[in-house]
Amino acid sequence: MKNQLIALLLSGITLTSAAQDKKPAPFSFGIGYGINFLGGGGFSPTQNVNLSVWLPKNFEVTFPLTFGYRTNLNEQYDSILTNTRSGIRYVNRTRGNTTKSFSFAIAPGFNYHFPIKSNLDCYLGVSIPIDINTTLSFKTYDELSADNFNSKRNVETKFKPTVNAFGQLIFGCNYFFYSNLCLGARLLASYSFYKSSNSVVKTITTYEDSGSDNFVQGTSMIKSEVKPNYKYANSSFGFDGGGGFYLTYYFGMKKDKKESTN
Repeated sequence: MKNQLIALLLSGITLTSAAQDKKPAPFSFGIGYGINFLGGGGFSPTQNVNLSVWLPKNFEVTFPLTFGYRTNLNEQYDSILTNTRSGIRYVNRTRGNTTKSFSFAIAPGFNYHFPIKSNLDCYLGVSIPIDINTTLSFKTYDELSADNFNSKRNVETKFKPTVNAFGQLIFGCNYFFYSNLCLGARLLASYSFYKSSNSVVKTITTYEDSGSDNFVQGTSMIKSEVKPNYKYANSSFGFDGGGGFYLTYYFGMKKDKKESTN
């Protein structure tokens, strides 16, 4: 039994040592998909697509991309008493808000892969993520409605985008379980200096009133104004820059069997 365990262990070592051929050749192009489980100080999964080029001497240039678009709608319904031409009466009230936001980030980086002759690939790298975030618009509305009565107020606010750049130190490991195909995990330590001056571009308020029981009929008014800027700055360092799992495949040139990639 002991001899069988030793033989199994030696076989595993032999297979691992021979697995260097599963790693990509220089100038291979990599495309990967990742799920980041850490960030912002908590569990907040994000997804990204990573583009990279594997260079000679175990270096790699990476270009992770992250983007998102979100629309959020909130509405509330109730009835309230209001003063009308026919007296105080109940009318239906609808209140709500709609938010549209967009984000995009690119994190050009540079990794060094340690020359390990096995399936295992460990690397150390740096990157400079650049984030562009914006709330495209924020709308609120308040509508009162009943028989022969309607009153509506809409407010739309538009914003300028914010840009944030910071530095990251990357610790990562991959396992090449098939030729040019690996599953990996990494941890990011980040230093960020965040400064924004997100200003309101325009605020438009619209009033619409109609109905024979409404004191104001057929009247609408639009107001627009530019809001003053607000500024915010913050700097931090920690291991909350991110961490997760990644699957990557390298499209590359055929290796020269006499040449080692590491």
